[in-house]
Amino acid sequence: MLATILANTAVPLNIRQLAGLILRQHCEVHYDPEEERFEEPEISSAEKAKIRELLPPLLADSNSKLRTAASMVRTIVARLGSGGVPTCPVSRRSFA
Repeated sequence: MLATILANTAVPLNIRQLAGLILRQHCEVHYDPEEERFEEPEISSAEKAKIRELLPPLLADSNSKLRTAASMVRTIVARLGSGGVPTCPVSRRSFA
């Protein structure tokens, strides 16, 4: 699953970024059957739950490109999805 690749720190950064891009594109057309742009097959409920589970920690990743990829997917999930929106864990990093 693309979300698993995106979240896997053992996978090279460029592959994780690509997984995030493809996941965003996939969610845009396969996430919500009520959406005008929807195309079969629909992402299963289990896969949607896994995506919602894996995204929040990525929003606090040290790599800005992975944070961006995760936030783009999160935006799609929030706009199209039901069953709860993933939330970002509290980060203790300093942005100074």
